[in-house]
Amino acid sequence: MSSCRQSAQPTPTPDPDIQLEWLRDDAPLHVGMDALVFLLKNGRAEPIRGAVIEVRGDMTHAGMVPVNSKAEGGTEDGRYVVPFQWTMGGDWIVTVRATLPDGRIAQRRYEVQVRTP
Repeated sequence: MSSCRQSAQPTPTPDPDIQLEWLRDDAPLHVGMDALVFLLKNGRAEPIRGAVIEVRGDMTHAGMVPVNSKAEGGTEDGRYVVPFQWTMGGDWIVTVRATLPDGRIAQRRYEVQVRTP
């Protein structure tokens, strides 16, 4: 009997030499469309271009559909702007994953609160 199951792919190990930072001020987040800005640099603090930044937002309570978005390429200074829709007020867990052109990854997790206008 043959199996239709695909073989498991290895999970890439996050690279500690990649700096991934959410450039966010102290202003409250609000329900609606937003532009999340991330800075991506290597261990020598040089900007990284050509990567893909994926953002997943999950509310902390069950039953909510996650919000996913991404940006590709970046600017000369390593900034990536990700369009993102905050769909509801409350506590969110934001997972950010950067995949570099050479396959290395960086991942960060943030806990934020989103306000209803």
